[in-house]
Amino acid sequence: MNSDDITSTVFATVAICSWLTVRSLKRKIDEQAAMLAELSNEILDEIKREAPGKP
Repeated sequence: MNSDDITSTVFATVAICSWLTVRSLKRKIDEQAAMLAELSNEILDEIKREAPGKP
């Protein structure tokens, strides 16, 4: 292997690892956003139930 092959291999490896990391982080962010939306809806429902002046 010459230095160009090594450089190309290292670059490809770093690119693949970076892509996998970003994909993993995006999935985790999406999961957290879904949980936050669900929690927000539960809080709003509770506020509506406890609202003064409600029959």
